[in-house]
Amino acid sequence: SVSPIEQAIWDRLLSVMRRVYLSSRTLKVDGTERQAPEQAHEQVISGPGIGNTVTAAEALGIGTLREEDLLWAIRAISARIYLTCRQIRELMCIFSNQESRVSVVVALFLRCTNWPINSNLCRALLLQSTRCQ
Repeated sequence: SVSPIEQAIWDRLLSVMRRVYLSSRTLKVDGTERQAPEQAHEQVISGPGIGNTVTAAEALGIGTLREEDLLWAIRAISARIYLTCRQIRELMCIFSNQESRVSVVVALFLRCTNWPINSNLCRALLLQSTRCQ
């Protein structure tokens, strides 16, 4: 019998994914929110609050990922983990793009330990997104 990732471990992993992905959208420098660069490792930001010229990722204290990078990482680990529907839904909520949410479900639904019973948790989010468009 297989068991999903423990919830405490999943919460830490999800927290890192949220921070790394969502931080690529906005960046706070000197109390001012700015749009973070697409290629954070190539762009530089300087200002009196930072002291030096640093990359956006360094200014945040973490790396940043684009949506495609995060989806690639999810696909890469999908063969090594088992999740619950609740965990898949939490992951889907990171993405605002319908196509990305579908990609998450496609990559992970066969690795879901309770999909036959609780798939409505994920299905409802997909249907809700479709209706909003």
